[in-house]
Amino acid sequence: MSTATAPPQTQPQPQAASSQPPPPKKTASSSSSSLFPPIPAPLQRLFDLVPLVTYPANALPGDNDDADDTEAAGVDGVGQVTNGIPTLYVFIDPADAARGRASFNPTCLKWQTFLRFADIPVHVVASSNHASPTGALPFLQPARKQSTTTTARQSPPRAIPASDFPNFVTKNVTSPSTAPSTLRDHPRAAAYQALLDTSLRRAWLHAVYLDEGSNPSPRNNNGSIAARLYAHAASTSSLVRAALTSQLRAAAAAEVWGSQQQDVSKATPAATAQIYRDAEAALSALATVLDEDENDYFFGSAEPTLFDAAVFSYTHLLLEDGDGDCDVSRFTWHNRVLPDLVRAHPQLVQHRERIVAKYWPRGGGGAVAAAQEKADEKRPAGVADSVSWVKV
Repeated sequence: MSTATAPPQTQPQPQAASSQPPPPKKTASSSSSSLFPPIPAPLQRLFDLVPLVTYPANALPGDNDDADDTEAAGVDGVGQVTNGIPTLYVFIDPADAARGRASFNPTCLKWQTFLRFADIPVHVVASSNHASPTGALPFLQPARKQSTTTTARQSPPRAIPASDFPNFVTKNVTSPSTAPSTLRDHPRAAAYQALLDTSLRRAWLHAVYLDEGSNPSPRNNNGSIAARLYAHAASTSSLVRAALTSQLRAAAAAEVWGSQQQDVSKATPAATAQIYRDAEAALSALATVLDEDENDYFFGSAEPTLFDAAVFSYTHLLLEDGDGDCDVSRFTWHNRVLPDLVRAHPQLVQHRERIVAKYWPRGGGGAVAAAQEKADEKRPAGVADSVSWVKV
Protein backbone atom coordinates (compact mmCIF):
# COMPACT_ATOMS: atom_id res chain seq x y z
CA MET A 1 0.00 0.00 0.00
CA SER A 2 1.54 3.19 -1.10
CA THR A 3 1.46 6.26 1.01
CA ALA A 4 1.04 9.78 -0.31
CA THR A 5 3.90 12.03 0.31
CA ALA A 6 3.64 15.79 0.71
CA PRO A 7 5.35 17.79 -1.94
CA PRO A 8 8.67 19.00 -0.82
CA GLN A 9 8.65 22.53 0.64
CA THR A 10 10.91 24.88 -1.18
CA GLN A 11 12.74 27.64 0.63
CA PRO A 12 11.81 31.14 -0.57
CA GLN A 13 14.56 32.58 -2.67
CA PRO A 14 15.78 36.01 -1.60
CA GLN A 15 14.78 38.70 -4.02
CA ALA A 16 17.43 40.76 -5.63
CA ALA A 17 17.78 44.24 -4.17
CA SER A 18 16.36 46.94 -6.33
CA SER A 19 18.90 49.14 -7.98
CA GLN A 20 16.69 52.24 -7.54
CA PRO A 21 16.74 54.09 -4.19
CA PRO A 22 13.52 54.41 -2.26
CA PRO A 23 11.54 57.54 -2.93
CA PRO A 24 12.47 60.41 -0.56
CA LYS A 25 10.16 61.10 2.29
CA LYS A 26 8.15 64.23 2.07
CA THR A 27 9.00 66.75 4.72
CA ALA A 28 7.37 69.99 5.71
CA SER A 29 10.22 71.99 4.23
CA SER A 30 10.13 70.19 0.88
CA SER A 31 6.39 70.45 0.62
CA SER A 32 6.41 74.12 1.55
CA SER A 33 9.24 74.94 -0.83
CA SER A 34 7.31 73.48 -3.69
CA LEU A 35 4.61 76.05 -3.14
CA PHE A 36 6.84 78.81 -4.49
CA PRO A 37 8.30 78.95 -7.96
CA PRO A 38 12.07 78.84 -8.29
CA ILE A 39 13.93 82.14 -8.25
CA PRO A 40 14.97 83.21 -11.73
CA ALA A 41 18.68 82.85 -12.33
CA PRO A 42 19.37 86.58 -12.92
CA LEU A 43 17.61 87.47 -9.69
CA GLN A 44 19.44 84.73 -7.81
CA ARG A 45 22.77 86.09 -9.03
CA LEU A 46 21.73 89.56 -7.81
CA PHE A 47 20.87 88.15 -4.37
CA ASP A 48 24.24 86.40 -4.25
CA LEU A 49 25.98 89.73 -4.81
CA VAL A 50 24.04 91.37 -1.95
CA PRO A 51 23.66 88.74 0.78
CA LEU A 52 21.39 89.32 3.72
CA VAL A 53 23.21 90.26 6.91
CA THR A 54 21.74 89.93 10.38
CA TYR A 55 23.25 92.51 12.68
CA PRO A 56 23.50 91.86 16.43
CA ALA A 57 20.92 93.45 18.69
CA ASN A 58 21.67 96.85 20.14
CA ALA A 59 23.22 96.66 23.56
CA LEU A 60 21.07 97.65 26.50
CA PRO A 61 22.14 100.60 28.63
CA GLY A 62 25.14 99.52 30.64
CA ASP A 63 25.80 96.43 28.53
CA ASN A 64 28.67 97.92 26.54
CA ASP A 65 30.82 99.07 29.41
CA ASP A 66 34.49 98.20 29.29
CA ALA A 67 35.00 95.13 31.44
CA ASP A 68 38.58 96.15 32.12
CA ASP A 69 37.66 99.61 33.36
CA THR A 70 38.29 99.01 37.03
CA GLU A 71 40.52 101.98 37.74
CA ALA A 72 37.73 103.93 39.37
CA ALA A 73 35.99 100.84 40.74
CA GLY A 74 35.69 99.76 44.34
CA VAL A 75 35.46 96.33 45.94
CA ASP A 76 32.59 95.68 48.27
CA GLY A 77 32.43 93.29 51.17
CA VAL A 78 31.39 90.25 49.16
CA GLY A 79 34.16 90.26 46.59
CA GLN A 80 32.26 92.15 43.90
CA VAL A 81 33.91 94.79 41.73
CA THR A 82 31.79 97.65 40.43
CA ASN A 83 32.71 98.65 36.89
CA GLY A 84 32.59 102.44 36.96
CA ILE A 85 29.74 104.43 38.45
CA PRO A 86 26.00 104.64 37.74
CA THR A 87 24.82 106.40 34.60
CA LEU A 88 22.15 109.09 34.79
CA TYR A 89 20.20 109.73 31.58
CA VAL A 90 18.76 113.25 31.34
CA PHE A 91 17.84 115.99 28.90
CA ILE A 92 21.11 117.80 28.34
CA ASP A 93 23.46 118.81 25.57
CA PRO A 94 26.33 116.29 25.31
CA ALA A 95 28.88 119.11 25.59
CA ASP A 96 27.19 120.38 28.76
CA ALA A 97 27.19 116.85 30.20
CA ALA A 98 30.94 116.59 29.62
CA ARG A 99 31.43 119.92 31.41
CA GLY A 100 29.32 118.86 34.39
CA ARG A 101 26.54 121.39 33.81
CA ALA A 102 22.99 121.04 35.04
CA SER A 103 20.21 119.68 32.87
CA PHE A 104 17.98 122.28 31.23
CA ASN A 105 14.87 120.28 32.13
CA PRO A 106 13.43 121.02 35.62
CA THR A 107 12.41 117.44 36.36
CA CYS A 108 15.81 116.08 35.36
CA LEU A 109 17.62 118.84 37.27
CA LYS A 110 15.62 118.10 40.41
CA TRP A 111 16.81 114.50 40.56
CA GLN A 112 20.29 115.38 39.33
CA THR A 113 20.62 117.78 42.27
CA PHE A 114 19.12 115.27 44.70
CA LEU A 115 21.89 112.80 43.81
CA ARG A 116 24.44 115.54 44.45
CA PHE A 117 22.88 116.16 47.85
CA ALA A 118 23.56 112.47 48.57
CA ASP A 119 27.15 112.75 47.28
CA ILE A 120 26.59 109.91 44.81
CA PRO A 121 28.74 110.28 41.67
CA VAL A 122 27.10 109.45 38.35
CA HIS A 123 27.86 109.59 34.65
CA VAL A 124 25.54 112.11 33.00
CA VAL A 125 24.49 111.13 29.48
CA ALA A 126 22.26 113.01 27.05
CA SER A 127 19.17 110.94 26.33
CA SER A 128 15.47 111.14 25.48
CA ASN A 129 12.11 109.89 26.66
CA HIS A 130 12.24 107.27 23.91
CA ALA A 131 15.25 105.62 25.56
CA SER A 132 13.64 105.42 28.99
CA PRO A 133 12.04 102.16 30.14
CA THR A 134 9.17 104.19 31.63
CA GLY A 135 8.89 106.64 28.73
CA ALA A 136 10.12 109.59 30.79
CA LEU A 137 13.43 111.03 31.92
CA PRO A 138 15.43 110.84 34.06
CA PHE A 139 16.35 107.24 34.73
CA LEU A 140 19.41 105.67 36.30
CA GLN A 141 21.41 102.68 35.11
CA PRO A 142 23.31 101.21 38.09
CA ALA A 143 26.88 100.06 37.63
CA ARG A 144 27.19 96.42 36.74
CA LYS A 145 29.00 94.18 39.20
CA GLN A 146 31.52 91.54 38.20
CA SER A 147 32.90 88.84 40.43
CA THR A 148 36.64 88.95 41.18
CA THR A 149 36.85 85.16 40.93
CA THR A 150 35.43 84.72 37.44
CA THR A 151 35.65 86.43 34.10
CA ALA A 152 31.98 85.92 33.30
CA ARG A 153 30.12 89.19 33.01
CA GLN A 154 26.68 89.62 34.44
CA SER A 155 23.81 91.16 32.53
CA PRO A 156 23.19 94.85 33.24
CA PRO A 157 20.97 95.52 36.25
CA ARG A 158 17.46 96.84 35.88
CA ALA A 159 17.16 100.54 35.08
CA ILE A 160 15.83 102.66 37.93
CA PRO A 161 13.05 105.18 37.25
CA ALA A 162 13.00 108.53 39.02
CA SER A 163 10.33 107.38 41.46
CA ASP A 164 12.81 104.85 42.89
CA PHE A 165 15.73 107.26 43.24
CA PRO A 166 15.14 107.78 47.00
CA ASN A 167 15.42 104.03 47.61
CA PHE A 168 18.56 103.87 45.48
CA VAL A 169 20.09 106.73 47.47
CA THR A 170 19.25 105.11 50.80
CA LYS A 171 20.99 101.90 49.74
CA ASN A 172 24.10 103.59 48.35
CA VAL A 173 24.94 106.38 50.79
CA THR A 174 27.69 105.80 53.31
CA SER A 175 25.16 105.94 56.14
CA PRO A 176 21.35 105.91 55.98
CA SER A 177 21.29 108.89 58.29
CA THR A 178 23.13 110.99 55.68
CA ALA A 179 20.57 110.37 52.92
CA PRO A 180 18.66 113.53 51.95
CA SER A 181 15.13 113.55 53.26
CA THR A 182 12.20 113.32 50.86
CA LEU A 183 9.83 114.95 53.40
CA ARG A 184 7.34 112.26 52.48
CA ASP A 185 5.51 112.51 55.81
CA HIS A 186 5.88 116.26 56.30
CA PRO A 187 2.41 117.82 56.75
CA ARG A 188 3.17 120.97 54.75
CA ALA A 189 5.55 119.71 52.08
CA ALA A 190 2.85 118.11 49.92
CA ALA A 191 0.82 121.32 49.74
CA TYR A 192 3.79 123.42 48.66
CA GLN A 193 4.91 120.74 46.22
CA ALA A 194 1.51 121.11 44.58
CA LEU A 195 2.29 124.81 43.99
CA LEU A 196 5.41 123.79 42.09
CA ASP A 197 3.63 121.11 40.07
CA THR A 198 0.73 123.33 39.05
CA SER A 199 1.17 127.09 39.27
CA LEU A 200 4.91 127.35 38.69
CA ARG A 201 5.08 124.56 36.12
CA ARG A 202 2.28 126.06 34.02
CA ALA A 203 4.05 129.41 33.92
CA TRP A 204 7.31 127.65 32.99
CA LEU A 205 5.68 125.78 30.12
CA HIS A 206 4.06 128.95 28.84
CA ALA A 207 7.31 130.94 28.96
CA VAL A 208 9.43 128.23 27.32
CA TYR A 209 7.00 126.76 24.79
CA LEU A 210 4.02 129.05 24.23
CA ASP A 211 5.12 132.65 24.75
CA GLU A 212 4.51 134.64 21.58
CA GLY A 213 7.93 136.28 21.81
CA SER A 214 9.68 132.91 21.77
CA ASN A 215 7.90 131.49 18.72
CA PRO A 216 10.08 130.73 15.71
CA SER A 217 9.45 132.87 12.67
CA PRO A 218 10.44 132.40 9.01
CA ARG A 219 13.16 135.00 9.49
CA ASN A 220 14.42 133.73 12.84
CA ASN A 221 13.89 130.07 13.65
CA ASN A 222 16.18 130.31 16.67
CA GLY A 223 13.73 132.37 18.71
CA SER A 224 11.97 129.51 20.46
CA ILE A 225 13.59 128.37 23.69
CA ALA A 226 11.98 124.95 23.39
CA ALA A 227 13.09 124.64 19.77
CA ARG A 228 16.71 125.43 20.59
CA LEU A 229 16.83 123.06 23.55
CA TYR A 230 14.85 120.13 22.19
CA ALA A 231 13.97 120.23 18.49
CA HIS A 232 17.31 121.47 17.17
CA ALA A 233 19.09 118.58 18.89
CA ALA A 234 17.08 116.08 16.88
CA SER A 235 17.65 117.20 13.30
CA THR A 236 19.45 119.70 11.09
CA SER A 237 16.49 119.97 8.72
CA SER A 238 14.50 123.17 9.11
CA LEU A 239 11.30 121.36 8.08
CA VAL A 240 11.78 118.62 10.65
CA ARG A 241 12.62 121.17 13.33
CA ALA A 242 9.50 123.16 12.55
CA ALA A 243 7.31 120.04 12.74
CA LEU A 244 8.83 118.91 16.03
CA THR A 245 8.52 122.39 17.52
CA SER A 246 4.84 122.42 16.57
CA GLN A 247 4.35 119.09 18.36
CA LEU A 248 6.13 120.42 21.43
CA ARG A 249 3.87 123.45 21.52
CA ALA A 250 0.78 121.28 21.16
CA ALA A 251 1.80 119.07 24.08
CA ALA A 252 2.60 122.09 26.25
CA ALA A 253 -0.69 123.80 25.35
CA ALA A 254 -2.61 120.69 26.35
CA GLU A 255 -1.08 120.84 29.83
CA VAL A 256 -1.25 124.59 30.29
CA TRP A 257 -4.83 125.05 29.13
CA GLY A 258 -6.10 121.70 30.37
CA SER A 259 -7.17 120.33 27.01
CA GLN A 260 -5.94 117.62 24.69
CA GLN A 261 -6.40 120.01 21.79
CA GLN A 262 -5.11 123.52 21.27
CA ASP A 263 -8.15 125.51 22.28
CA VAL A 264 -7.18 129.00 21.18
CA SER A 265 -10.24 130.43 22.91
CA LYS A 266 -8.61 129.68 26.26
CA ALA A 267 -5.34 131.44 25.40
CA THR A 268 -6.68 134.92 26.01
CA PRO A 269 -4.52 137.76 27.40
CA ALA A 270 -6.50 137.60 30.64
CA ALA A 271 -5.94 133.85 30.99
CA THR A 272 -2.23 134.27 30.25
CA ALA A 273 -1.93 137.03 32.85
CA GLN A 274 -3.64 134.77 35.38
CA ILE A 275 -1.00 132.08 34.81
CA TYR A 276 1.74 134.46 35.86
CA ARG A 277 -0.29 135.79 38.79
CA ASP A 278 -0.63 132.22 40.04
CA ALA A 279 3.12 131.75 39.64
CA GLU A 280 3.76 134.99 41.55
CA ALA A 281 1.56 133.78 44.40
CA ALA A 282 3.37 130.45 44.48
CA LEU A 283 6.80 132.09 44.61
CA SER A 284 5.65 134.47 47.34
CA ALA A 285 4.39 131.54 49.42
CA LEU A 286 7.68 129.70 48.98
CA ALA A 287 9.69 132.78 49.97
CA THR A 288 7.53 133.24 53.07
CA VAL A 289 8.09 129.65 54.19
CA LEU A 290 11.82 129.98 53.66
CA ASP A 291 11.92 133.28 55.57
CA GLU A 292 10.06 131.80 58.54
CA ASP A 293 12.62 129.07 59.07
CA GLU A 294 15.86 129.83 60.85
CA ASN A 295 17.87 127.36 58.77
CA ASP A 296 19.03 127.78 55.18
CA TYR A 297 16.63 125.24 53.71
CA PHE A 298 12.89 124.68 53.61
CA PHE A 299 10.83 123.59 56.60
CA GLY A 300 13.66 124.16 59.07
CA SER A 301 15.91 121.45 57.67
CA ALA A 302 19.61 121.76 58.41
CA GLU A 303 20.45 119.96 55.16
CA PRO A 304 18.82 120.26 51.74
CA THR A 305 15.94 117.90 50.97
CA LEU A 306 14.16 116.71 47.86
CA PHE A 307 11.86 119.71 48.13
CA ASP A 308 14.86 122.04 48.06
CA ALA A 309 16.00 120.29 44.88
CA ALA A 310 12.54 120.79 43.35
CA VAL A 311 12.52 124.52 44.07
CA PHE A 312 16.12 124.86 42.89
CA SER A 313 15.32 123.14 39.59
CA TYR A 314 13.13 126.13 38.63
CA THR A 315 14.93 129.04 40.29
CA HIS A 316 18.33 127.97 38.98
CA LEU A 317 17.21 127.76 35.35
CA LEU A 318 15.22 130.99 35.58
CA LEU A 319 18.23 132.88 36.93
CA GLU A 320 20.91 131.11 34.89
CA ASP A 321 21.14 133.76 32.18
CA GLY A 322 22.04 136.35 34.79
CA ASP A 323 25.16 134.51 35.95
CA GLY A 324 28.27 136.43 35.07
CA ASP A 325 30.32 133.23 34.85
CA CYS A 326 27.91 131.47 32.48
CA ASP A 327 29.72 130.90 29.18
CA VAL A 328 26.65 129.99 27.16
CA SER A 329 23.17 131.07 28.17
CA ARG A 330 20.64 128.39 27.36
CA PHE A 331 17.68 130.59 28.29
CA THR A 332 17.45 133.87 26.41
CA TRP A 333 14.15 135.05 27.83
CA HIS A 334 11.95 137.07 25.51
CA ASN A 335 9.42 137.38 28.29
CA ARG A 336 11.28 138.16 31.51
CA VAL A 337 8.22 138.12 33.75
CA LEU A 338 9.03 134.78 35.36
CA PRO A 339 12.77 135.43 36.00
CA ASP A 340 11.90 138.85 37.43
CA LEU A 341 9.34 137.28 39.75
CA VAL A 342 12.08 135.08 41.22
CA ARG A 343 14.50 137.99 41.59
CA ALA A 344 11.83 139.89 43.51
CA HIS A 345 12.29 137.43 46.39
CA PRO A 346 15.80 137.62 47.90
CA GLN A 347 15.13 134.51 49.97
CA LEU A 348 14.74 132.39 46.86
CA VAL A 349 17.76 133.97 45.18
CA GLN A 350 19.93 133.27 48.24
CA HIS A 351 18.57 129.73 48.50
CA ARG A 352 19.62 129.11 44.93
CA GLU A 353 23.06 130.67 45.49
CA ARG A 354 23.69 128.46 48.53
CA ILE A 355 22.98 125.29 46.58
CA VAL A 356 25.07 126.44 43.62
CA ALA A 357 28.03 127.27 45.85
CA LYS A 358 27.98 123.95 47.68
CA TYR A 359 26.77 121.46 45.08
CA TRP A 360 27.18 123.13 41.67
CA PRO A 361 30.37 125.19 41.90
CA ARG A 362 31.84 126.36 38.64
CA GLY A 363 34.82 124.22 37.60
CA GLY A 364 34.33 121.72 40.39
CA GLY A 365 31.87 120.09 42.68
CA GLY A 366 33.67 118.03 45.26
CA ALA A 367 33.92 114.27 45.07
CA VAL A 368 30.90 113.95 42.81
CA ALA A 369 32.22 116.26 40.13
CA ALA A 370 35.73 114.82 40.40
CA ALA A 371 34.47 111.29 39.84
CA GLN A 372 32.29 112.49 36.97
CA GLU A 373 35.21 114.24 35.28
CA LYS A 374 37.54 111.28 35.73
CA ALA A 375 34.98 108.82 34.38
CA ASP A 376 34.05 111.02 31.42
CA GLU A 377 37.68 111.07 30.29
CA LYS A 378 37.35 107.35 29.53
CA ARG A 379 33.88 107.55 28.02
CA PRO A 380 33.58 108.34 24.30
CA ALA A 381 31.56 111.36 23.37
CA GLY A 382 27.89 110.52 23.12
CA VAL A 383 25.29 111.73 20.70
CA ALA A 384 21.96 112.98 21.93
CA ASP A 385 18.94 111.01 20.87
CA SER A 386 15.82 112.63 19.56
CA VAL A 387 13.56 113.91 22.29
CA SER A 388 10.00 113.05 23.01
CA TRP A 389 7.42 115.33 21.45
CA VAL A 390 4.59 114.18 23.69
CA LYS A 391 5.87 114.57 27.22
CA VAL A 392 7.23 118.01 28.01
